[in-house]
Amino acid sequence: MRENLTRARLQRGLPVFGAWATLSDPAVAEMIGYAGYHFVILDMEHVPNGLMTIERMIRACEISGVTSIVRVPDANPKTILRVLDSGAEGVMVPHVVSATDARDAVAACRYPPVGARGASPTARATRYSFTPFTEYTRHADREVLVVAMVEDREAVGQAPAILATPGLDVVFVAPYDLAGSYGALDRPNDQQVAGAFETFVAASRQDGAAILGMPAGHGMVTRSIAELLGAGVRFIPTAFDVALLAGALRQDVAVWSRRPNS
Repeated sequence: MRENLTRARLQRGLPVFGAWATLSDPAVAEMIGYAGYHFVILDMEHVPNGLMTIERMIRACEISGVTSIVRVPDANPKTILRVLDSGAEGVMVPHVVSATDARDAVAACRYPPVGARGASPTARATRYSFTPFTEYTRHADREVLVVAMVEDREAVGQAPAILATPGLDVVFVAPYDLAGSYGALDRPNDQQVAGAFETFVAASRQDGAAILGMPAGHGMVTRSIAELLGAGVRFIPTAFDVALLAGALRQDVAVWSRRPNS
């Protein structure tokens, strides 16, 4: 077991920067760690990554020293349980629209009496029982990072309540789906989406509020790292594996495709 370095930085008031890993290869997650990112988001929502793949990617994160945060496909506590038992250091729950949803997400990540996470003394997270289970439960309840994704207009009016949820570490604003919920999926930097973001910024300034997260340089809300930090955002993914690869490929093709007889 190790300290969750991303959570530790956030608790010290420092920003953290991460990257998305959607490609089904542990080497991608491992490289993100070696590159120096604080965390990697291992995706299970928009790609066909199953639990066995995610477990291997979590191992790769451990090798390279980066915090593993799994974006689960839904809020099903059983899915969250299996991801945490595989050794994930954080969970990102999509489509949180209320304080009740946020409380349920926290409960799924914490053991009784605080939460409702099921007990498995022989799971990989406990080193297959080589770590005493009571020692592990104390460690997990202290170290596992809980991230709620807000990506629906219904969540905007509930922003103060969501951010005030006890035990919730991060509220992550997801611009694409949020824009879509306003009927603005095809309109970058739509004013309604920008206004919703400002609502979450204001709510994040209340005492005891969760930390606010948002991607930098996003296609829908193109705020820079400096702008996000100025707004108080401290959980910031800055890279996306597929986008980086696609961009490099386009750039390479552009070099040779302009040559005669190419």
